[in-house]
Amino acid sequence: QVIWRFIGVMVEYWGYDSFLPLQPEAMQAISEGRDSVVVLPTGGGKSLCYQAPAVTQEAVSTGGLAVVVSPLISLMKDQVDSLRANGIEAAFINSTLEFEERDQVRARIRAGELRLLYVMMFLFTGLLVLEWILRKLWRLN
Repeated sequence: QVIWRFIGVMVEYWGYDSFLPLQPEAMQAISEGRDSVVVLPTGGGKSLCYQAPAVTQEAVSTGGLAVVVSPLISLMKDQVDSLRANGIEAAFINSTLEFEERDQVRARIRAGELRLLYVMMFLFTGLLVLEWILRKLWRLN
């Protein structure tokens, strides 16, 4: 049944009615909250492995947000543009955004509007370090 849920969103948003090799296993792992490493060639459907689970009814109803760490700004932009064109709420935070634009994305995150958020590794790790520092300071007071 889980596999059919993914086929449903793949047809609805991307027009695909079948999987490429290893996609169902990767999607199943995500839906079960398990870690996985998926190595596929260019054009092997890696992006769909995390995009489809992010837009299932289960993910939407729980307000789930998939955070995708990407090293390439151009890839982020292409992915987000494609998702938006397919009716999926997605955004990115990277060095190309002005402060106001980043703040708009943060507001959309807080409002639960986004299904996928793409971030650059340095921003992601920077946020983790900042969170750690703030927690340490909070405990001191």
